[in-house]
Amino acid sequence: MLALWGMYYQVLVPLDLSSRAKLGIQALRKVAAHGASVELLHVIEQIEGIDPSELADFYEQLRVQAQAKLEEWSGPLGDDGYHVRITVLVGSRVPAILRHAEEQACDLLLLPSHALDPSAGKQAFGSVSHRVALLAHCPVLLVR
Repeated sequence: MLALWGMYYQVLVPLDLSSRAKLGIQALRKVAAHGASVELLHVIEQIEGIDPSELADFYEQLRVQAQAKLEEWSGPLGDDGYHVRITVLVGSRVPAILRHAEEQACDLLLLPSHALDPSAGKQAFGSVSHRVALLAHCPVLLVR
């Protein structure tokens, strides 16, 4: 639900754990209503062609590392009055983000992004953030 002053109440922030991810967290404070529900999401890319059960220990190790990083980043948000949840999934990033956003009835997807390089042609539009922006069923804010 969009607030009267342009603030959002149910915000999903997919993060890739890079240094650029902090931009999304900083921007969140400008668009999320005080007391909003904020979910930090990380999707571990599943390796195609290999049964996930064969890599269960590998995925679990990555999940633990991602969980720790997201918890570190979420602390200040909780201190600022946001209701923060952390989710780590394994799957294909774009479909997993889109499915999760719809399941959680998000009213905003906020993603850190990078500037497009026009000389890269079609490949410039292949990033996760740009594909999510084109396919999402709710508003998307790309942050640079």
